[in-house]
Amino acid sequence: MERRLNGKTIFLSASIPRHVPEKDPKYVKIDSDAAPKIEQAIVSLARTVFFEGGQLVFGGHPTIAPLVALVAAEYSSPTLSAEDSDWKPIIIYQSRVYENELPDETWRLFRLGYAEIRWTEEQNDNELVAGFKHKHANSLTHLRTRLINETKPDAIVCIGGMEGVEHELTLFSTQRINFKKYVLGSTGGAAFIISKNPTPFLSTNDELPITFIDQEIQEKISPVNDPETPKYFKNAYVPFPLIMQELVKDLLR
Repeated sequence: MERRLNGKTIFLSASIPRHVPEKDPKYVKIDSDAAPKIEQAIVSLARTVFFEGGQLVFGGHPTIAPLVALVAAEYSSPTLSAEDSDWKPIIIYQSRVYENELPDETWRLFRLGYAEIRWTEEQNDNELVAGFKHKHANSLTHLRTRLINETKPDAIVCIGGMEGVEHELTLFSTQRINFKKYVLGSTGGAAFIISKNPTPFLSTNDELPITFIDQEIQEKISPVNDPETPKYFKNAYVPFPLIMQELVKDLLR
């Protein structure tokens, strides 16, 4: 069976927003359904990418690795040839800053042979990074820059998240000019914020607009003049498996 994403790498930019006192309150969950929608979206994306023979790359966020780990075993390929034995469906970038905080699921992905872990060195985090407030801003910027430059993703998919998702989209737009960018505003958090005003997160050299694939699906399946249909599927079922199939079709155009 032909796998449409053979040779393609997707950058998963996501996390589950949590109410942490030092975080900007704008990242607090948009509604009570935000966390389940983020989880459903990540699992649907992982299933679609692995089924189609593609590769996922992401930073080792502790809320993401367990979800990807749940899916990885379902789509392992026992038929890889010897020359393909070094290929992994998952590449996880992890900063040495968090070396002692790696979740068990990340190590499990590595030990089972599904994932490659690429470590990045700690940087001088006393220096400020423009537009990005985090106690490890330089270390995370270094990690994300290496991830994008080394894996050269064919697209980025933004789901939920906080300032890290905004930062990753900005870096991707700067370093992978005119490559596909997908943002699922229905998953809340940073993705919702980006969907309301995408301009600040795009490079001036990047002329390819962001695709809000979930909004496009909604417009196809919902009556245009139905006042009861809320924008971005708020408090409603979101067909993430269908959305990810449409994402693959769009990516291959």
